[in-house]
Amino acid sequence: MAQHSNGLHHHGYVERSALTHALSAAERRMLDPDEVMHSPDEVAAWLAGTLRAAMGLTEDEVAFTDETEIWLAESRRGETIVTGLNDGPTITAEAVYDSNCECERQLKPVSPTKKRR
Repeated sequence: MAQHSNGLHHHGYVERSALTHALSAAERRMLDPDEVMHSPDEVAAWLAGTLRAAMGLTEDEVAFTDETEIWLAESRRGETIVTGLNDGPTITAEAVYDSNCECERQLKPVSPTKKRR
C-alpha cells in the first residue's frame, strides 16, 4: 500500500446532511475526523465502504470500480474528495498536510497487549 507523498494524509468526515448543506472546509477542519487515512488506497477504500454503508448495500451489490479509480487519482494528487447521497450523508476525505495538523501528534500508539472493545 503506497503512502501519500509530501507529508500528506486525509481526514475522513461523515456529515448527516445533504451535499447542498455540507459544512465548509474551514468548518470541517474544526471537528475531529471520523477517520485518518495515510494512503490513496485507504482513502478509496474508506470512501467506498462509507458510501456503501450509507446506501445499505454490500460490496457484491455495488463495487464502485470506476469511482475507486477516480478517488485513487485524486487522493494521489492531494485533492479533497467530497461525495455522498442527495439526502445525506455527505462524505469527505479532506487532504491535510502533516505540518498543518495536530492529529498525528495527538495519536498515541496502543500497546500490542491491549485489545479494543
